[in-house]
Amino acid sequence: GYMSGGAGYVLSKEAVRRFNEISLPNATLCKEDNTGAEDAEMGKCLMNVGVKTVDARDNFGRFRFLPFTPENHISQREWGYQDFWYYKNIKYPENPGMHCCSDLAISFHYV
Repeated sequence: GYMSGGAGYVLSKEAVRRFNEISLPNATLCKEDNTGAEDAEMGKCLMNVGVKTVDARDNFGRFRFLPFTPENHISQREWGYQDFWYYKNIKYPENPGMHCCSDLAISFHYV
């Protein structure tokens, strides 16, 4: 898994401090150019200064931060095959259909 940024980030004060004071100014820890996927690069910068991801799913294993629209997650028609980049990068499997998304979802991308 990695820190997908499309639906937003939630960072602790310490994570922001490490990113701003340690990772961002150091080209060996964080890229200086504007190449690459923003969220993947942000994840690398944070990982390089010891910031860990946490499981933000609800008690039923449903996602709260979702990288596509609600319709896409419910129908899953965008990723009907295992080679789709989303399947390759998610840490936990997504529940199918109406069980995909938490009743306490925080954000969806593209909404």
